[in-house]
Amino acid sequence: MTGTRHKLLAGGAVGTVVVTSLFGSASASRATFRGQNGKLVYEAQVGANRQLFTINPDGSGRRQITHFKDSGGTNAALSADGRMIVFTRHWHPEGGPSEKLVVYTVKQDGSGIHALSKTGPSAVGPAWFPNGRHIIYLDVRDQFGNGRLMLVNADGTGINAAGIPGSGGDSSCVFPDGKRIAFIRPRPTNGEQTAIFIARISSHTVKRITPWGSYADKIDCSPDGTRIVLSKPGFDNPYGKPSNVFTMRTDGSHIVQVTHSSTANNGADSWSPDGKKLAFVSNRTGTYQIYTMDADGTGVRQLTHGPEAHLAAWGRRP
Repeated sequence: MTGTRHKLLAGGAVGTVVVTSLFGSASASRATFRGQNGKLVYEAQVGANRQLFTINPDGSGRRQITHFKDSGGTNAALSADGRMIVFTRHWHPEGGPSEKLVVYTVKQDGSGIHALSKTGPSAVGPAWFPNGRHIIYLDVRDQFGNGRLMLVNADGTGINAAGIPGSGGDSSCVFPDGKRIAFIRPRPTNGEQTAIFIARISSHTVKRITPWGSYADKIDCSPDGTRIVLSKPGFDNPYGKPSNVFTMRTDGSHIVQVTHSSTANNGADSWSPDGKKLAFVSNRTGTYQIYTMDADGTGVRQLTHGPEAHLAAWGRRP
């Protein structure tokens, strides 16, 4: 998938390092689980690489979680109990034969880091299931984000295909029933266009719920499973239009525009566990930072200040 907000651009990133070169710009996966609002996990530049951080929803308590010297952490998501983080470790994002992306887990305090090495060298966008025992991720096959959605146990064993037909599946979020997912998929005849789909795990059925068009490559399922947050058009769209945040029902109806910027980009990141707020990224101050707002777009609050921050995921309080 190309032309999206998470693609690394030479000379400065508009978004985060997710996948470049062979792996194109396949994106992050998310699912927010119902509960009391806890910490958010996000990524920011530290030296040559992106590292993961956590922060409280009032902007206090910023803590660096990963400290890789040879690679970065990206695509992070918190488990249903708020105690574990799943993410992709990315080596050599500039591309070439040494580039590699492997799914990892780590405790919220940064301890107990564990590689799910059998997910292979091209695993992106991991997301938790509600039971905390399984993870879904995209095994990327080319620069357009094509590949297979795969399932793996949280300990790295038991890898299997998710049983979803078609190719690709960026930003998958798992619904509370643990049986359905929503995701973004590139159009087979035009990789510049994408749409949002709903599929049932292992049923070999999938349904497109939005028109083909330009979407920022990040969505999230609401904790009650009734709505999806998205942003459009993509940050790097050919029309030069800013991106704004929207919510919609899971059948693609009742679309509500939440941000109304005519100049700055605003990208959907995550629902809060109580379903009342949204985390999003915006460059309204000149650099991309993480913000929260009420689900109707009011009550905007800036959380991060400093190096550009991206891809926030909201966890519930353990």
